Amino acid sequence: MKVIVQLKGNLQWYEKEKRREIVMEEQDLTPEKIIDQLNIPRNQIQLILVNDTRIIDDKLVLNENDVVKIIPVIEGG
Repeated sequence: MKVIVQLKGNLQWYEKEKRREIVMEEQDLTPEKIIDQLNIPRNQIQLILVNDTRIIDDKLVLNENDVVKIIPVIEGG
């Protein structure tokens, strides 16, 4: 199963090759598993979208060709 993961803002720095977009191929993939595999600290994530729809349950099992966007916390002053 193929899922496209888009890391927005500074979240690309957590991916070992610093890519903004990653194709992951794994069965029973969830946003939670993606975040864990990429070692992204949960306190750095503001929002997760699957096919441009906000999700609340990060244990949602993804489908073939889903696009997961992980949006960082935005800080400033």
